[in-house]
Amino acid sequence: MSIDLSCYVDASTVDVDATLMSLSKAHPEIFSRKFLLSTAGEVNSIHKEIALEYGLHAKSYFLATLNDNNSPGLVLQVANLIKKTFDEGKIIVLHGNEHLM
Repeated sequence: MSIDLSCYVDASTVDVDATLMSLSKAHPEIFSRKFLLSTAGEVNSIHKEIALEYGLHAKSYFLATLNDNNSPGLVLQVANLIKKTFDEGKIIVLHGNEHLM
């Protein structure tokens, strides 16, 4: 089962990577094996358009990918954790192009 959360952020890649490192260290029970976090990348025109559909002027994006097929029930918890870590007004978390509330 492939589950990816696409995360668009209104912050630089350097700032996003630093926050992701802190998130991983604060929650090793989730981000050591159950979910993997990519490094941040700069958004391209398609990413910008997707984020703008949800009212966000994204500068960076990253993925949170399910790595443990026994943990799909954690998707909403992980999405909420990511949103709280980045300040909900500066991030959009999508699964299959659907906004996760």
